[in-house]
Amino acid sequence: MDLEELDFLTIKDAAALIGITPPTLRGYVGNGDIAAYRIHRNCVRITRATVERFKSEYHQTVKAETRRAEHLTIAQTARVLHVSQRTVITMIQDGDLTAVTEGGVRRIARNEIADYLLSRKTTSSHPEGA
Repeated sequence: MDLEELDFLTIKDAAALIGITPPTLRGYVGNGDIAAYRIHRNCVRITRATVERFKSEYHQTVKAETRRAEHLTIAQTARVLHVSQRTVITMIQDGDLTAVTEGGVRRIARNEIADYLLSRKTTSSHPEGA
């Protein structure tokens, strides 16, 4: 290993370069997803080359996850609507929402949830300023 070629970055700088938060990067380091050097107790450094490789892989993964995130699971839909998962299942059974199965998991399209909410929007019975 040629020390002259090592270009170390701090966790903060590496996270900024990748586009994530330092705690998120620490999690990846802790999980072994990204190689790092513990210089001293709380002093962790990552080579720029490692960060660049990880950044490329990370952004490819994020793109794939974003495509998948166009649909929410029943649990995610329940959190968005502030209802129970059972209520979401009932809404699917009643035909209020349509679920598709992806990888054995029922998912609801984000735009369908938005359309449902718009259809359920109530108008105020009080005139403006009254």
